[in-house]
Amino acid sequence: MLKIRKIFCLKQYLIIVVGLFSLPFVAEAATTVYVDIENPVVYEGDTFLASLKISTPDTSINVVDGTILYYNSKLEIQEVSGGNSLFALWPKPPVFSHKKGSVSFVGGVVDGFQGEEGEILKIVFFAKSEGEATIDFLNSFSVFLHDGQGTRIKPEL
Repeated sequence: MLKIRKIFCLKQYLIIVVGLFSLPFVAEAATTVYVDIENPVVYEGDTFLASLKISTPDTSINVVDGTILYYNSKLEIQEVSGGNSLFALWPKPPVFSHKKGSVSFVGGVVDGFQGEEGEILKIVFFAKSEGEATIDFLNSFSVFLHDGQGTRIKPEL
């Protein structure tokens, strides 16, 4: 949850409540997908970086199919990038909608990924008004195993 406040003469600051960002949701006991925030203190009018990451130390995965939802009344996406992603294949490149407050994508890696803190994509947000906002995952967010069968893992939300 994000908490965005206006800047007053007393220089009150915006606090990003890291609740949802520090608690990754579990796709399988050994696989987590989470949002990592660059800086937890943001002022109204600031931009900040949110990185979508995956950790799967015990299981090899090869596809992530997901949608991220955000409060479009409080946040605005400036840029979405998969440039440094562990995924080289983008059957559905990251696409965002200000109107819906969403980012959707399907990314894959041919030889699978097994490891910690694998970067899926980066999102640059603009804090456009004060208040609380969340970044969440659509229920259909899925991870697929690199097992030759495309076994789907449904994340726990």
